[in-house]
Amino acid sequence: MFKKYRYTFLFIGTFLLIKSASFFPHFIEAIYSTGMYPKYAAFLRSLFGNTSIAVGDVMYLILIILLLVRLFITIRNKTLNFQVVFKYATIFLIVFNLSWALNYYRVPLHEKMDFKTAYQEEDLEEYTAILILRATKLYIKYKGTADTTAIAIPYSKQQIIADANLGYRELHKKHPQFHFEISSFKYSLISTPLTYMGFAGYFNPFTNEAQINSKIPVLSFMTTVPHEMAHQTGIGSESEANFIGYLAAINHPKPYYDYAATLFALKYCINRLPFKDEQTYEAYLKKLPPGIQANFRESKQFWEAHHTFIDTIFEFVYDKFLKINNQEFGIEGYSNFIELLINYDYIPTKNGQ
Repeated sequence: MFKKYRYTFLFIGTFLLIKSASFFPHFIEAIYSTGMYPKYAAFLRSLFGNTSIAVGDVMYLILIILLLVRLFITIRNKTLNFQVVFKYATIFLIVFNLSWALNYYRVPLHEKMDFKTAYQEEDLEEYTAILILRATKLYIKYKGTADTTAIAIPYSKQQIIADANLGYRELHKKHPQFHFEISSFKYSLISTPLTYMGFAGYFNPFTNEAQINSKIPVLSFMTTVPHEMAHQTGIGSESEANFIGYLAAINHPKPYYDYAATLFALKYCINRLPFKDEQTYEAYLKKLPPGIQANFRESKQFWEAHHTFIDTIFEFVYDKFLKINNQEFGIEGYSNFIELLINYDYIPTKNGQ
């Protein structure tokens, strides 16, 4: 019986072994996340970073084609063999986790930076007000006046990619653990499908490339790039990648990045405020300066123009994927970076620290 179902048992055993990693975060942190992984990641970025083509996209497309062909042959010949399925699923689990995904089980960032994640509703309200004031000052700084139109970012997306390391270099001066070397950024070959799937970009764990959706608005592009860079450094948590991406953008030495980062944080804070209904939410947004409203509208209109049932399906699938990989809040975890930001950027100041 064991021989007949050996790949089933192998898959289950591999899955349970990987899940057990969640009980040993300090071991994962020391041996994998800060030991083996950085060297392996640097090798992959050196290997694929200088090519103009998105190797990870090509790899996925070839894999999808092969799977579809195999599925067609299987259905036609009625030769489905579950042991073969479990065999390749086991190989995928091993490669995926050794390449990157063990980072899902490392020590939480707030523990390493020695701050908490709890906050009160009044903290969120007060911090949101601070961000609105900060965004308003930055808007006037770059516009020169309290205008009603959106700020147009004077950088091309290629420029943003070329300057991506600058924010991390500045951040590294304040927090040495945030270190980035060897760039590997690509416009995704499937940017249009990604847009309809609701993704601004993605990190390919098998090639260590940051695949950026070339269709998204420039203001979003400025915070998406450092977010994917955080994943390249071995950050598995989406909330932590948002947090580090924000810090890299807010510390970027070039103009406009601080505005993009502030609006990024402000959007998440507003969406976390306890509004009773959609009407009070919309009424609150109208209190924002008109120019900032205009920048928010650009992003909202872009995603609404591409919203279909497809992104709903992929949101559901990706949510389950994250939860399986030790991210208990799934997609909601993206917004949990507000917990980190409030405790890092506001509560110490509030408490006079």
